[in-house]
Amino acid sequence: MEEFLILVGGFVLGWIAREWLALHRMNRIFNQMQIHEQEEEMENLIPIKIEYHDDKFYVYQQGCGTFMAQGTSRNELEENLTKRYPGKKFAANNSNLQEVGFK
Repeated sequence: MEEFLILVGGFVLGWIAREWLALHRMNRIFNQMQIHEQEEEMENLIPIKIEYHDDKFYVYQQGCGTFMAQGTSRNELEENLTKRYPGKKFAANNSNLQEVGFK
């Protein structure tokens, strides 16, 4: 009887250890996937500055100041950016968005 209890106890402890190890490995895999997704998202993110002159919005890439697109409304501006840079996302800081009336 004692040997049976030791066998059952070993089985239960082994099962718990296996489950813990599987959970640990899955968490590590999910964390790596999240990091990869964030890196991929950052590669597709272009920081921009929006200016408003003569009833038109102009978008420039932050840092280098390269002209990217223009439009007479926010929707037109977003459409022009999407057409010219498919698959990319754009980020202007909050103060710039407020400055041009987008927020």
